[in-house]
Amino acid sequence: MGWKILNENHIIENESGEKLAIIGIENWGVRFAQYGKLHKAIQGSEVAPVRILLSHDPSHWDAEVRKKISRN
Repeated sequence: MGWKILNENHIIENESGEKLAIIGIENWGVRFAQYGKLHKAIQGSEVAPVRILLSHDPSHWDAEVRKKISRN
């Protein structure tokens, strides 16, 4: 079906050169096994001014993501 499990990002660029990063994290959370690797998934996404994170468990935000973005 073409599904892709992500622990990486994909940069989408329009004709004007504007970039958007789609960052995907494999299962990570309190209720799931923690397979996701945020540090790996965000590598190279810095080129995009807008980055969208897709994660399976909302608890991931408070447990890991918020710590990383507050340092930047």
